[in-house]
Amino acid sequence: MSFHDHREIRPALPDATEAECAVLGAIMHSGGAAYTKVSGFLKPKHFHQGEKSVNARLYGIMGALVTAGKPINPITIRPHIDGSQVVGRDDEDGSDVTLDLYIVRLLRANPTIDGAVSYARQVLNMWAQQHLIEAGYDLIAAARTLAAELTPSDLISAHSGALVTIAGEIAHGATGITMADAIGRAMESIDDAYKFKRRAGVATGIEAVDQLTGPWEAGQQIIIGGGTKQGKSALAMQCAIGLAASGPVWVYSGEMSVKQLAMREIARRTGIPVWRQKEGRISEAEWKRLVQIRQDVERLPILIEKRRLTLEQIHQVGRELKVERGLCAMVVDHVGLLAWGRDNAKRDEWEQSQIATRELKAIYEDLGIPGMSLVQLKKNTFAGDYRGRQTFEAKMREAINRRPKYTDLMGAVERDADHVLIPFNASKILAGLEPEAGSDDHILWEGKMSEHEHRAEIILALSREQNFPQRREVEWHGETTSFGAPFVGKQESLLGDNY
Repeated sequence: MSFHDHREIRPALPDATEAECAVLGAIMHSGGAAYTKVSGFLKPKHFHQGEKSVNARLYGIMGALVTAGKPINPITIRPHIDGSQVVGRDDEDGSDVTLDLYIVRLLRANPTIDGAVSYARQVLNMWAQQHLIEAGYDLIAAARTLAAELTPSDLISAHSGALVTIAGEIAHGATGITMADAIGRAMESIDDAYKFKRRAGVATGIEAVDQLTGPWEAGQQIIIGGGTKQGKSALAMQCAIGLAASGPVWVYSGEMSVKQLAMREIARRTGIPVWRQKEGRISEAEWKRLVQIRQDVERLPILIEKRRLTLEQIHQVGRELKVERGLCAMVVDHVGLLAWGRDNAKRDEWEQSQIATRELKAIYEDLGIPGMSLVQLKKNTFAGDYRGRQTFEAKMREAINRRPKYTDLMGAVERDADHVLIPFNASKILAGLEPEAGSDDHILWEGKMSEHEHRAEIILALSREQNFPQRREVEWHGETTSFGAPFVGKQESLLGDNY
C-alpha cells in the first residue's frame, strides 16, 4: 500500500467517552448547575466523533434547557430526542440500549458536580490530542509528497494554522483568573505607570484620542462610528499608524485598496494630495520628499488584508500572526463588509452588526490585543426637516449641532464597546445644504463653510472608563484626509530605533 493511502492505515484515535458520560451525568445530577461550570470552554465539537455524536447532541440539548431556565432530567430531555434510537449494546446480555435507557444510566452513575470540570478538561484535552495526531499524519503525508516548487518553509506555514487553532481551543479552557491575581496585575501596571511613567497600554499618537480614551489595553474593543465622508477610516488608519510604533498592526480593509491606503499616508506625511499623486502633478522637490519618506512608511509594521473574510477567518489570521510575528492591534474596516456564512448572510445589516461587534470583542480578548471595529451610522442620522419657517442661518446651525450619538450606530455597541469614538465633520453636512449661488443665503453659507473647512471634532460617545460624552476639536486637513496637527515638516520617524 502506498503512503498516499495513509488515511486507510491510520489506527483508531483514542477517546474519552467515559469522561464525556461523567460530564453529562454531572449536569443532570446537579440540575444543570454543572453546565455553567464547563460551558465556557467545552463545546459540542469537542466530543468524540464531533457534534453529531450522541453525547455531543445530549450536551447541546442540556445547554439549551439550562439557557431556557428549565430543569435537566430524563423527562425534560425526552421531547428533544428519539428515545427508541439504539445507541449501543449491553455489555452483560448483549441487548439493545436505547437512548432513553442510556440517559437513565448516565443519571444513575451519580457523578459529582465538583468533578465535572475535571472530566470536561479530559474531554477537551482528548480532542486536542486527536487533532494533533491528525495534523501530524497530514504533515507527514505532505512532507513525503512535497512538490518541487515548494520549500519546507512553505509546508510549515501551510500547516501551522492547525496547531494554532488547537492551541487556541485549549487556551479557551484555561481556568479563570482569581481576584487576587487580577488585583496583583492591576497593581503592577499602576506601579509601572507611577514609578517609570509607563502607560498601562498603547497610545495612538493622536493627542485628542489619547486624551479622550487613555491608553488602549489588551482585549478592548474601540468602535469607531461615522457616516459617509466623515473620516472614520481616516481616523482608524491614523490610529493604526500610531499603534504600529508599539508592534505589528493587522488591517482588514473592506473598502479602500492597498494603494489608496498607502497614498493617503503619503499625503499625510508630505502634504501632497492623493489626486496630485495620481496625476503626477508634483515638483522635483516634492519627488525628493516622497523618496525620503518612503523608508519610514516601508518600515511601518502594518499588514493589510483585502480578501473578504468571515469572523472565523479573521480569528484564525489573528492567531497565526500572534504566534508568527506578535500582534499589537487589529482594525476591521468595516463590520458591514465582512463575509458571512449561509445562515448569517440572510440577516439584515443591523443584526449582522450586532453579531460582528460581539464576536470581534471575543476575538480581541482571545488574542490579548486592542481592536478597532468600524461601524456605520444609521442612514438617517443627519437627515433633518428643513422645510419649516426657520431662517437659513438657523437651519445651518441645527445641522452643525446634529452631532451623532452612540445610539445612532448600527447594532448594539453599548454591549460590546469599551470606547466609542465618532469623528464629526460639520463642513460635510453643510456642503449638502448649499443654497442657490449668488443669493444672500449663499453668502452666509460660504462664511459657515469657511469657518468649518479646517475644523472637525472627535467625540467620545460611550466609554466604560471615561466620562462621556466628551469631544475634542481638532484640525481637519481635507486634502490629506487627516486629523490633528499636520505631519508635514516632521522629520523624525514615528517608530523607535527597534524597528
